[in-house]
Amino acid sequence: MEIFTFRSQKVAYYYFAASVLLFFLQIIFGLASVAQYVWPDFALNWMPFNVSRSIHINLLIFWMFLAIMGATYYVLVEEAGRELYSRKIAMIQLIVFCAAGVGAIISYFFHYYDGQGLEYVEAAPVFDWMVVVAGLLWIYNLIKTLHKAPKKSPINTLLLITTIAAILMYLPGMPYLRNFVVQDYLRWWVIHYWVEATWEMYETLFIGYLIIKLFNIPKERMYRWFYIEFFLILASGILGMGHHYFWIGTPHYWTWVGSIFSVFEAIPPVAMMIDGLIYARKTKIKVKNLPALYWLIGGTIGSFIGLTILGGSQTWFSVNYWMHGTEVTAAHGHMAFFGAFAAILIAFIYYSVERRKGEENFKDTITDKHRWAWAFWLMNIGMVMMVLAMEVVGIMQISISRVMGQGYIAAQIHQIEWFAVWFVTGIVFFAGTVFYVWDFIVAMKEKSA
Repeated sequence: MEIFTFRSQKVAYYYFAASVLLFFLQIIFGLASVAQYVWPDFALNWMPFNVSRSIHINLLIFWMFLAIMGATYYVLVEEAGRELYSRKIAMIQLIVFCAAGVGAIISYFFHYYDGQGLEYVEAAPVFDWMVVVAGLLWIYNLIKTLHKAPKKSPINTLLLITTIAAILMYLPGMPYLRNFVVQDYLRWWVIHYWVEATWEMYETLFIGYLIIKLFNIPKERMYRWFYIEFFLILASGILGMGHHYFWIGTPHYWTWVGSIFSVFEAIPPVAMMIDGLIYARKTKIKVKNLPALYWLIGGTIGSFIGLTILGGSQTWFSVNYWMHGTEVTAAHGHMAFFGAFAAILIAFIYYSVERRKGEENFKDTITDKHRWAWAFWLMNIGMVMMVLAMEVVGIMQISISRVMGQGYIAAQIHQIEWFAVWFVTGIVFFAGTVFYVWDFIVAMKEKSA
């Protein structure tokens, strides 16, 4: 017997299933990209590095947003105290969004980017507009659901505001402008502030929701952290983008402003996790859903390391000149996205599957077969090792290319062994991904006792 507070919460599992599939594919294309560093001729004729890397990055965006959409629908109806306005609209939204992702990825193989060489926003306009259409359907469904909701919730209010902002923040990257400075200025609003604003707000809301559910903590205790994060996103997130502006021709003072303000909004998620653990210890709460708990704590730690430590250290104005655009940046990006977003979304998916199957049944099934533990430790260990390998490669790159003045390819010759280490650690991470996908499939199939 399936356990739902509201039947329309089942919509979320279709989004979660699609996100798990795209996550698996993202790791495969990531391994292919690193393999091309080690074996330059690997798949060169049909999938050169610029294609595999673009697909790897775009799959990241699509699977995470699918998980965010599913989690939003799951939380929305429970907090609103009513069924979703339209499950049909939610499914149409899913189809349109997936079609946009699949279409964009296929177009990369045929080199039809139509993105004017703009990194991270290579998708052709038709797929951009499909994403916007899916986003508008999402917003409409949220508004109609909340319009006559019997329960008012700060979580839902912030979810709606964040979702509207997420779609609005996607628009600046769509037009093509002949002025490169203006074009790149707007591009950073999509590929940086889009993440540091809307994605970090989603992260905060989902962490808070899981803390409330897992630790049985009073909602009001988490609400204050939501408001603090919302204020920091508005106050420091915009200014924090300044560490990118120096490189596109804007005044030098932006490097100072950006380096000072770029890490503040990463603090509340860590603080609220500590607050939740303190409360759980005082009240002696025993969390039954161990997979969700482990991923929640691990994600919070990874978020702090990736966003605050690795991100803040390289955006500081005195070192940004040397580190900008090197593999040190890749180390920050991988750790930040994995900890702040991937791990938290995986935690939410484990929580939702646990609720679907029943707490005790899910715990026994997963724990006895150890799939979730293998997934957790292999992915986390693999990511930490991968980030360390990237840091070594990046430091070598800085030393050889930017200090000694040798060319980029000359530096790569010295880095080949560490690219091999990077590839091996990626295999470790991929093994954890296999356990995660296997775990999700089995958990969705099993019947509650």
